[in-house]
Parts: sequence; structure tokens; C-alpha cells
Amino acid sequence: KQWYQRRVRDRLQSQHHLHHPLCFHSHTFAEMGFKDTFLPYSFYMVKFVSVFYVGKWLLPIIEHKFPHFNIHYAPLVWFECLYWFYGISHMIMDRTPNLWWGKYKVVQQESISDVQMLPNVIFNHLFLIASQIVYSTYIARGGSTEYDISIFTTLLEVAFYYLIFDLVFYYGHRFLHLPGVFEVLHKQHHQTKGSVGISGFYMHPVDYFLEGILPSFLGPFLLNGHLLSGLCYVSLNSINSPHSHGGYCFPFLPPPDNHYHHHRYYNKNYALGILDIFHSTTFTSQDGLITRGKVRMANEKSNKGVKER
Repeated sequence: KQWYQRRVRDRLQSQHHLHHPLCFHSHTFAEMGFKDTFLPYSFYMVKFVSVFYVGKWLLPIIEHKFPHFNIHYAPLVWFECLYWFYGISHMIMDRTPNLWWGKYKVVQQESISDVQMLPNVIFNHLFLIASQIVYSTYIARGGSTEYDISIFTTLLEVAFYYLIFDLVFYYGHRFLHLPGVFEVLHKQHHQTKGSVGISGFYMHPVDYFLEGILPSFLGPFLLNGHLLSGLCYVSLNSINSPHSHGGYCFPFLPPPDNHYHHHRYYNKNYALGILDIFHSTTFTSQDGLITRGKVRMANEKSNKGVKER
């Protein structure tokens, strides 16, 4: 409980770096309420439950009505539809900041436009589609429809998928930050600042394989779980990339600070959080204070030098 309190307090205090009043206002655990803890994850909860029950009803109908359709392609089709819905929605929102969602935009410092990113983003999606087709045709693990699965079992399988994802993503991401590797493979992605939704796919294809395809496919391959678990898994993934890179702090979603701080400080928040905690690479409010102090001291020295000249 004490670890959880420290973790949430550090997370809330780190919101100062977004410099926006609509991100969490509480700065101590005692001040936290429903808004600060459960509400930001409500969308993920609702989405998981709804996809489970809709998928449980719809998948048998698809198999019966379309016997020639490879049902193992369903997660791919579902992911692409959801991702582009969220991605295009972010592009529209960024172009209409005067509407209600404009007040939730907390990061606006992108040096590359979404139009400039689009060709590379589309290429990586084609890479993903080709990989999923090969996987579903020749391997097809993690797509069982032969037994009735409960929502609790589905939740456990999705949790296992995310554990594997976090493990592979973390070490792959740390590898991409090694000197020499970073300049060749990962620098392109860090040209973005976390304020454009589709920028999550703006990266070198090898980078995308290490950070996207490999960690996403390995969990279902190892567990060989149910197709419904795969649907729920990709449903949650489909919004994570646009939201974590979009720069919006909606009250019904977790704040985008986790990945924003990685783009800002480079050596913090490499993955979802479990391995970051283990390796002490989680961004905390103290890191922000140290960084702000260094920036302030550098500015003071710079201003002093200008005055002397």
C-alpha cells in the first residue's frame, strides 16, 4: 500500500511538467479521490468488457456466415479500424482547437506535422498487416475458438500478454537507446515530442519490429490463448499509441505524462511501468525538480554571460 501511495503521488506531482490545469490537481495521496484514481481508467474497463461480450456474440456469427474468412485475421481488422479511427480523430481535433476538446490539449510542441509523418506511418501499418497475415496463416497461435471462455480467464490472458509486452518492449527500447543504435534506428521517433496521435508509428521499420510487432505477437504465441483475448488485447493497444503520443489529457483516460516524459528526458519511462520500477527508470517528481534546477542554472549562467559581454 505504501509503495502504491508513493507511486501515485509521484505520478500526480509529475503532472506539473505538462503545465496544464486540467491534468490532475491533487498532489498528495490524502487529497486523491475517484477522479484521480479510477476515473482515468474507466474507458479501458468499459472497452474491455464491451469488446468481450460483443466479440463473444459476433465471432460465431462471422464464422457461420463467412466460412471462407480466416477468423484469425479478426484482431488485425479490428485493430486497424480502431487505430485509424483514433488516429484520424486526433488529426481532426488538432485542426479544430476551438471546439470543446481543445482545452484538453496539454502538449503542443511538435516540429513535424502529421502529414509529414503519414507516409512512414502507413508503411509501418503495411508492415504490421503483412506480419499478421504471415503469422495468422502459418502459425496461428493465440486464436483458439474451440472452447467457451469466461471474462475472468480473458482478463488473465490479457494480463499475461501485457506482462510479456512490457518485458520485451522495455529491453528492446533500452537497446534502441544505446549509442550508435539510437542514431540509426530510434532517433527518427524521438524527433517527435508526443503531441501528434499518429506519431506512435512514426519510426524506422526495424524500430517498429522491436517495439511493436515482436512484443505484441510474443505473448499470444507463448500462451496460445483464446481469440477473444486477442481482440480485447488489440482493442486496448489501439488507443494506447494515439493517446500516449497525442498530448490530450481527457478526464476519462490516463494522462499522457508517462510517454511524454520519455520523449522529454529520454532515459525515463521506457515501457509500461513494471520493468521501469524494477530498474528505477520511472520518472518521478524529484526527477522533474532536478531537471528544472539544471535548466534554471543553465539559463542563469547564459544570462550572466550575456550581461558580462
